[in-house]
Parts: sequence; structure tokens; C-alpha cells
Amino acid sequence: MAPRIHWTQGTAVSKVTNFVKTAPVVHCGFTGARRTPLLGKILLAFIPFGAYLITFTFYHDLQKLLGLDEKHVSTAFLPWLEHSLFHCYPHKILSSHTSPVLDFIAAIPYLFHFILPLVFSLYLIYVGRRHEVPLYLWVAGWVNFIAVLVQLVSPTASPWFVDSVQYDANGNIISVADNEAGFKRVDAMLGYPLFHNLYGKSKVRFGAFPSLHVAWPAVVMLFRPWFGYRFGVFHVCWIVWASMYTCHHYLVDGLAGITLAYIIYTSTMKLYHPFQCERERDVVAQAEYIPVTAKIPFTDTCEITMPEKS
Repeated sequence: MAPRIHWTQGTAVSKVTNFVKTAPVVHCGFTGARRTPLLGKILLAFIPFGAYLITFTFYHDLQKLLGLDEKHVSTAFLPWLEHSLFHCYPHKILSSHTSPVLDFIAAIPYLFHFILPLVFSLYLIYVGRRHEVPLYLWVAGWVNFIAVLVQLVSPTASPWFVDSVQYDANGNIISVADNEAGFKRVDAMLGYPLFHNLYGKSKVRFGAFPSLHVAWPAVVMLFRPWFGYRFGVFHVCWIVWASMYTCHHYLVDGLAGITLAYIIYTSTMKLYHPFQCERERDVVAQAEYIPVTAKIPFTDTCEITMPEKS
């Protein structure tokens, strides 16, 4: 049953509801057009994601342009921060107990990571939440873009690099482990360099902080994932564990990724996003004491039709 609207006269609530009553249809877009197709909103939402892809693709060129030298990557800050907060190195504890079963369990969320935005977007469309796709892409795009900017101006080394690198007397690298770190064991079991090919070609070698591997599932969790919030929390914890088990990240990297996702999501919902129809729906729902998670029907044109006063 659809939630019933209770109209209250002479209050702040009535001001909100009366405003909506006088303009019951809320339309999206900057152009002033009355109808904005879903594809147009997705293209708009893809702007921050596009900025991330450009920054990621031309990462080394931007470093040279800005005068940043990746040779002076920080190898001491994250270990210091990790030990200061937890008085130990969780990744060393987890990675000291390995097995083929745990290796494959850790590989699952990492392989799924590459298709997560696409799969979750298709899921939203499939379950009738297509109006959330642009907003999800907008938040995820900003999370990616801000994270890669941090990694650009302040590159940090992952645990696998810090724990394996050896220098000569002049500070030149003599030897270091491969980028795939703990997933090298998975490649050995598969008999195929799957993870070596994935990480060996990565343009961002020193991008430990913040962890986008953790940030992506965190964004999905904030947008009500497929099997509920419990599965969303489990997914985040799963990849945090996997990132430390394989020595790809410190615990502080994962916590930073979760924090970044939460900040971007909250600021988007509270302050601004270009899909105003969603924002108006949240304001009206909260003003009328309707849970925001309640299913209020939407159309492809993102219109809100308020019920008549009883």
C-alpha cells in the first residue's frame, strides 16, 4: 500500500507540501527541457567518471607536466600510520597464514571489482530502480576522480613493495616483488599469468591510499545493494580482508576508501547533485515522515505526482 500523505496546516511541513502541490511534477536537467531521457542523465553523470578515466590514462604525462617524480614515492608514511593506529601490521598477520582455498576466496572480489560499476548499474535497471543509475554513477565517478588525484600528487607504496624492495648504496632499486603480490600464487595454480597481466600493465603503480578496491563496494553498499545492507557490509569486509591478505593494501587504505565513499555520498545527498528530482523526492518524503527507502513510483521522465489532499 502506498504511504498516506498527512497534510499539516500552518507548519513548516505544510510549506513544503504546498509548494509541491502547486508544482506537482518535478523535472530533471539543466537545459530547461521538460523531459530528460535516462540516457541523457547517464551521460551527465559520466562526467566525473570521464575525468577519472582521463587522469588515469594520462597519469604519467600529468606527473611530468606537474613536475611530480614517482621515484620519490612515500614508503614510510603508511607503515608509520598503520602501526601508530593499530600497534601492529594487520596485513602481515593475515598474509602469514595462506592456503589455496583462501587464495581463491581473495581473488573473487578482486576479479569482480573490474565489472562492479557496470553490473550494479544493470542491476538497478533490472529491479526497477533505473532512476538511481545516474546518481550512482555520479557518486562513484567523484570517488574515483578524487582518489586518483590523491594518488597523483601523493603516491604511496603498497605493502608488497615496502616489504620486498631492496636498494643499493645509491638508493637505486635492486629487486622488488611483482605487482600482483599475493595473487602470484593464484597465477601459479591456474598456470596462467592472469593477475600478472592485470597489474603488470597498471599505470598507477603507487596508488595504495586510498583504496579504490574498497571504495567501490562501499559506494554500492550506500546505494542499497542487491542482497541488502548486510551483504553490502560483508562485501566491503571481504575485500578489505582480501586486500590485506594479498599484501595489496594496508588497513588504513581500506578505511580511507570507505571514508571517501561516505563523504562523497553524504555531500552529494545533502548539498548538491544535478538530478534534482531525486533530491525533491527525498525532501518531500522526509517532511511527510515517509522513510526515504519507501517505494515511491517513478517514471522514465522522473516525474513525481503527489496525491490529492484528503
